[in-house]
Amino acid sequence: MNDELENKKHPFGLLELEGARLILSGFRRDTYAGVLRLIDRPAEDKYICDLLLDGFGRKVQVNISGLSCGSNRQAGKSRIAAIYGLPFLLTPPKAELTALDYTGGIAQQFAASFDLHAAVFHINVLSYVRPTGGQDWVCVLDISRAEGC
Repeated sequence: MNDELENKKHPFGLLELEGARLILSGFRRDTYAGVLRLIDRPAEDKYICDLLLDGFGRKVQVNISGLSCGSNRQAGKSRIAAIYGLPFLLTPPKAELTALDYTGGIAQQFAASFDLHAAVFHINVLSYVRPTGGQDWVCVLDISRAEGC
C-alpha cells in the first residue's frame, strides 16, 4: 500500500526503478577492480580500465583524465572520471575526482561518486608502486544499490 502511495506521488517512480534495474542488470557483484593503463594523447593524459562484468565478455570502461598529479594540480586542471558502456544511458556519467590522501605532496588516492538514483557508483583510484619501479593506478568500482534493484 505504501509503495502505491509513493508511486502516485512520483508518477515516474516505477519507470525510473525499472530503468535502473536494466542499467544494473549486467552487474553480478557489488565490487569490481582493475589496473588503469595510460593512453598517450598529446593534449592530456588519459587512463582507461576495462572491468569485466561476467564470463560472456560484457564490460564497462572507466576513463580517467587529468590523473598526472603534479602538472595538473599546479595548472588547476580537474581530474574527471567517466563510466562508458552502461546500457540505456545516452551519455556516460561523469564526475570530478577528489584527492583523499597526500603523501609527500602528491595525491595517492582519489574518489568520485555517480548517483543514478537507484544506485550509487563509487570509484576509488589508488596509487600502486611496482616492485620493479614505476607507478600504476588501480581502479575500484563499488556499487551501492537501492532497495529493490
